[in-house]
Amino acid sequence: MRKHIYLFLLAIFTLYPLGIQAQTLWQKSEYGMTAEQVKKLFPDAVHPKETFINEEGEAELLELNEITIVDEPFHVSFLFKDGGLTRVTLLLEGKKKFSEAFYVFEKLTKALRAKYGSELTSKVERGFLNLAKSSWLSHKTNIELTAMGVEAAGAAALFLNYGVKLSAEVDKL
Repeated sequence: MRKHIYLFLLAIFTLYPLGIQAQTLWQKSEYGMTAEQVKKLFPDAVHPKETFINEEGEAELLELNEITIVDEPFHVSFLFKDGGLTRVTLLLEGKKKFSEAFYVFEKLTKALRAKYGSELTSKVERGFLNLAKSSWLSHKTNIELTAMGVEAAGAAALFLNYGVKLSAEVDKL
């Protein structure tokens, strides 16, 4: 009986830290951090001139400019809801054609595969509106890479999101 109690307590104390680990989003930012905590982690982060609020009620309270990833410049947005960090979005800076954005998409995909393994989903659609999209899951963080644009118009966007949208739904199962 004593052996069973010992094993039970050992299991509790071994597994307990797993439940209280913070959920990392991008770099060392963690889900639920306050704006002040993010600012301390990223001292170059500034408050945007205008606060953007997306359809999910997340507000961009901090941003970083000119972060270089895969030799390309990105703008980083930290989005908060109810006082806590919920999403980090990296947006490729500069005017790009879809073919140029897709080239960066491919470079980022290789880097993300090296870090997180193979994609969970991946698709490329070509037409009037070109779209390339891939996603990964790291612990409970959803990583979504998207490039979209109209080649003829010379307009494209590429963004990389770190959030918890899918993971929150999985926890309900």
